[in-house]
Amino acid sequence: MKSQFITVTCGSVTIRTERPTPEAIKKNILDGQMALARGLEAFKTKGVKLNVSQGIPLFQASPNNPQLLLRNINGKIDQGIFESGQFRVIQLVE
Repeated sequence: MKSQFITVTCGSVTIRTERPTPEAIKKNILDGQMALARGLEAFKTKGVKLNVSQGIPLFQASPNNPQLLLRNINGKIDQGIFESGQFRVIQLVE
């Protein structure tokens, strides 16, 4: 007969717990499959939608020069670099 308890380790954490019944395992698999089916449409949508408040800058790498960043604040785009933790504008992007 199998032990009633099992030891499960994940990283540096180890727990000792009761062995799940075959019925519990089947139920958990079914529950997981149902949850995946509910969320499947979200996985089909490409990209990320960011809800950005006014005055909050968005940064991205410059497609023309990977040494530079583009900063977009309320639709105004500047190109620059970070120096001592501050963004320094090198040129405005028209």
